[in-house]
Amino acid sequence: MIDLFINGIVMGSILALGAVSLTFQYGVLNFPNLAHGEFIAIGAYLTLLGNVWFGWGLIQSGIFAIIVSIGLGILLEKLLWKPLRYGGAGLVSFLIISMGASIFLRSSIIAIFGGSFHYFDIPAATPVTFLGVSIGKYQLLVLIFSIISMLAIYYILQRTRLGKSLRAISDSTRLAKISGIDVDWTIRMMWVIVMILVGIAGVMYGLVVMVRPNMGFYLLLPIFAAVILGGVGNVYGAIIGAMILGISQEVSTKWLPTQYKVAVAFVALIIVLIFRPKGLFKGMR
Repeated sequence: MIDLFINGIVMGSILALGAVSLTFQYGVLNFPNLAHGEFIAIGAYLTLLGNVWFGWGLIQSGIFAIIVSIGLGILLEKLLWKPLRYGGAGLVSFLIISMGASIFLRSSIIAIFGGSFHYFDIPAATPVTFLGVSIGKYQLLVLIFSIISMLAIYYILQRTRLGKSLRAISDSTRLAKISGIDVDWTIRMMWVIVMILVGIAGVMYGLVVMVRPNMGFYLLLPIFAAVILGGVGNVYGAIIGAMILGISQEVSTKWLPTQYKVAVAFVALIIVLIFRPKGLFKGMR
C-alpha cells in the first residue's frame, strides 16, 4: 500500500504542474484550454527527440524541450489566442480553436513519432531508502522538481511585479490597461511560465511512465478535474486537488483494475463537489 501511496504522490505532483499551469492560464485569459494536455505531451516527445534521436543527456534534452515549448506557446499566442481576443471571440470560439489545436498537435506527434509507446534512454534507477521507505530515484527527482516549481510559482505570484500584473489582469483586463500595465507583454510572460511548467511536466512524466501519443488526452481529464476540485482560478487549490486525485487513482489499483483509475478520480471529484460545489477553495487565487 505504501508503494501505491508514493506512486500517487508522484503522479499527483505531475498533475499539479499541469493543473497549476492550466489555472494560471485560465485566470489570465478566462478560457479552458483543451490543448493543454497536448502541451505536456509535446514536452515529453521533445525530450524523447533529444534523448533518443539526438543522443543527448536527459538534462540537455529537458532544457531543449522547455525552450521549444516556450517558443510554441508564444507562437500560438501570436497566431491564435491574441487575434481571437482582439477580434472579440467568445468562449465557444476559444474552445473550438483549442480543440482543433489539440487534434492537430496529437496528429503531428503520431505522424512524426508513430503510434507506439516510447521510453527515455536513461539508466535503470536504484531505489532510495528514506525512513524505511523505498522510493525510486526518478520518482524522487519528480517530487523535487515539482516542489521547486511550486515554490517558484508562489514567489512569482506574491513577490514580483509580474505576479501583481497577472493578478490585476485576471481581475480586469480593462482596469489593468488603465493602470499602465502592458497587457500583451504580461500575457506573453504568462505563456512562458505556463510552457515551462508543462515542459517540466512532460519531462517528469516520461521519467516515470511511458511516452505515448494519447498521453495528452489522458492527462487532460484529471488535470481539469484537479482544477475544478481545488476551485477554478485557485492556484494553490489546484495543487491540493491534483494530489487528492493522484493518490486516489493509484491507491484504487489495490482493489480495482488499472483501467478504472480515471473513473475513481472522477468519483472522488463528484463526492467533493456534492458538498463543495465551487471546489475546496472557492474565491482564492
